[in-house]
Amino acid sequence: MPDDNDFERDLEGLSRTELKNKYPQEYQSWKNMKSRRRDGAVVHPSILDFGDFLRLIGLMPEPGMTLDRIDPHDPEYSPDKCRWLTKAQQASNQKRTKVLTYKGQTKTVTDWCREFDLKPDTVRRRFNKGGAPEEILFGKSATNSQPSDHWRHTTTADRWPWLSTKRAVAWEQDFQNRHEHLETRYEFFEDHLSRDLDNTRSELANLEFLIKAHEAGKQNTLDVLEQRQGLDMSWDEIFNRFDELEDQLEVLMEVQAKFETCRDTAGAIYHRPEPLRQK
Repeated sequence: MPDDNDFERDLEGLSRTELKNKYPQEYQSWKNMKSRRRDGAVVHPSILDFGDFLRLIGLMPEPGMTLDRIDPHDPEYSPDKCRWLTKAQQASNQKRTKVLTYKGQTKTVTDWCREFDLKPDTVRRRFNKGGAPEEILFGKSATNSQPSDHWRHTTTADRWPWLSTKRAVAWEQDFQNRHEHLETRYEFFEDHLSRDLDNTRSELANLEFLIKAHEAGKQNTLDVLEQRQGLDMSWDEIFNRFDELEDQLEVLMEVQAKFETCRDTAGAIYHRPEPLRQK
């Protein structure tokens, strides 16, 4: 670990790319933290930039430590709510977290509340009293009070387990809204994935050009100014958007790999000439 003076010089003098290469473990933890926004976590604006994250959170005291929220029920990552823990310490912390298994999936009570838009305090009170998972989440009249959006609760777990709930529901809604279903659901989703990949790679390439010019001190050249004119984004916003797109590309590539591994069976399993309507 560098001494304080060397670390400060790094923060002041190194580019984002150089910081990433010199502090890879902290960089991976920072990326993991931001990727959890897909699951409902909130990242405080003060640590969205990797350099600011290093400055405010600090370096790992020991190699292999993980970034931990002090209160596991609080979805926000911020300098005063996070700490570095060993994996053993984090495992001990997670034992105090309330977890619930519903329809074959085990998640924290906080995560279930985010997914179904429930009030966390109410659900935790039911959890402490005990009862069936449906009652804990939706109350005693669970069969009547569960949300009616069938696809929100079945698409991810039962049909597309490698998609996030948000992405699966959005794609399913696109499929349902088509007047003519000339494709199977599998083919439609695969085409959606291909377009998302192309758009993400294209936007990443454009932002990478701008970032490299900025790091080389050429941010005021004509071609850079022309490209920025259509974005209407500050440099901080450009850097943050680039990081978001890198995370998004990783997720999309993982989804693509899943689609390819199940290609032979998916055609039979998901070959439905008519859309499945909401129950």
